[in-house]
Amino acid sequence: MVARMGQPREVYELPDGSRRLMWPTQPMGEVTVAADIDPTGKVIRVRQVLQPNEFYRAEPDKWTKNDVLINFGRPEETTYFPVMKREVWSYRYLEDNVWYLLFNFYFDDTGVLRSTQKSPDPLHLQGGDNKPM
Repeated sequence: MVARMGQPREVYELPDGSRRLMWPTQPMGEVTVAADIDPTGKVIRVRQVLQPNEFYRAEPDKWTKNDVLINFGRPEETTYFPVMKREVWSYRYLEDNVWYLLFNFYFDDTGVLRSTQKSPDPLHLQGGDNKPM
């Protein structure tokens, strides 16, 4: 993988002893390639993680910041809303190869995921349309 993709920008140890290597294009891109490597160095799977079927695996009230981090990598942006007492991590992605969106993860003050939300990506809003040009 490294020979083909270059050095990963993020590496995470997984509970089963395997490692997840990530090649993100954030903050401006919509793709993060993740490769899971078993303890012997064998590639288990490779996939693009910034997409709906991956995001919808996140479990509010169960997942923590660490779960989101090892599944999606570092966020494009983080924001804290003091009135809500929520920290939000945002990931830029392209849904259905048509819509530029942000997928937002809302964490409470203990770091537990409480909710998720999709929103238009303001980077691509032009005349009220966020479709690829």
